[in-house]
Amino acid sequence: MHGKQTLVGLSQDPSFDKQMKKSVTDSEYRAVKEILEDIGKKGGIDSLDSTSTSLASALSRNGSVRKAVQRKLPDNVQFDLDEIRADLTAAGWERRIGGLKRFLEMSLSATKAVASDTKLFEAFIGRLNDINSKVSLDGLDTYLATLPVLSKMYSTETHLKAVLNQLVLALMSHLSSKSEEHRTTAQKCLRETIKQIDPASLSPAIAAATRKANIKQKPYMLSMFNRLNFNLYPTKPKQVEVVALPILWECLKAGLADSEMKKAVTEFAKGLEQLMGERALLDQASMELDPQRKKLLESLIR
Repeated sequence: MHGKQTLVGLSQDPSFDKQMKKSVTDSEYRAVKEILEDIGKKGGIDSLDSTSTSLASALSRNGSVRKAVQRKLPDNVQFDLDEIRADLTAAGWERRIGGLKRFLEMSLSATKAVASDTKLFEAFIGRLNDINSKVSLDGLDTYLATLPVLSKMYSTETHLKAVLNQLVLALMSHLSSKSEEHRTTAQKCLRETIKQIDPASLSPAIAAATRKANIKQKPYMLSMFNRLNFNLYPTKPKQVEVVALPILWECLKAGLADSEMKKAVTEFAKGLEQLMGERALLDQASMELDPQRKKLLESLIR
């Protein structure tokens, strides 16, 4: 039977609307309703024949329901993902470590399935700065192990781009840790994040975290931000200017009493000067900084 005829037949079922809302997005639901209304206006099911526009082509103009159905995971896979999420959020720390092990295994064997579950990612990110030091260190190691297979997903999947802020903040939280192992592992995580995740996707998250960083965290975050700017500038110079310059102005306005901060801000400023050119950077500074702070900037880059 023709696709549209099948759709009309299904729509006669009293539970059709309820099932549709469960299975597809709002835009896809509206698209199907529009198709049904169009069929109704043309005379209902009797108006459909073999020459009618196919359901697939009609839906492709409005957001394919078929694609949504394909995205629905098999029940056994979804059950596994739900179990892993339950383990990751369990009260017992040993069970949370078990959840990390299962998350790693699933990420390597069913990457796309794992990447489709935002709640699972949020539970995983929560373990990166877990209150239990064993769990958080295991979380950082798990992040490093999964990054090569998940980095593309962080860069391309909209729902995963949305968790990048949480991810970077969780990694950054260890930069001021008393534990050297946590601190150095988090630094490695941030370095690999800069290398492997698309810089255009990552830039806003790095900027937001740098803005929130404390005095112990900020120098390293500025160093990572500087690397990211060099990765991004060749393709998106405007994004670098829009995202990075406000951070530089804030740092200069806050003052550079701390020696580590002065070193980091100097490196960050010189990086932007190298990318933009001295004149362009100072022209922007003239609009954002008072004369005293502009002189400070000049002294840093010259």
